[in-house]
Amino acid sequence: QLELQQICMSDNEATILAEALKINQTITDLSLYENQITDAGTRAIAGALKVNETITKFNFSQNHLGDEGAKTLADVLKVNKTITTLGLAMNYNIGEEGIKSLIQGLKANQTIIALQITASKIPASFKESLTTEEPRIKTNWNPDTMTPFKEEEETKR
Repeated sequence: QLELQQICMSDNEATILAEALKINQTITDLSLYENQITDAGTRAIAGALKVNETITKFNFSQNHLGDEGAKTLADVLKVNKTITTLGLAMNYNIGEEGIKSLIQGLKANQTIIALQITASKIPASFKESLTTEEPRIKTNWNPDTMTPFKEEEETKR
């Protein structure tokens, strides 16, 4: 488990981390929660996740992910076979194009079973269609306990 949370990680630092993740064979749980990573840093992390075969939980909540970063992560979802839990909550810059890309990536992916997307601009219709079209994916689940978030937990995240 590697928790690099709330450390103001920049895109440059994310790029350095990404190089290490490409050869990682032990870390299964990666949390980059609440950093300063934008679409540029997301590209580097995504490149690593495309080849990494050990990470099963990836928390990328509360960064500065926009449409381009969402598209990049959607491409990861199409090829990654190990990530089962994905946290993308509070990435307020994801717009309609990014959401559409994520939907396509999630449809192509057969391993994601828990998606944390609370407190974001992602519309309820996306959450509803995802639940209907991909019932194996539980939205707004706590990745630590694998149980649904209670409303009070959602507002604290």
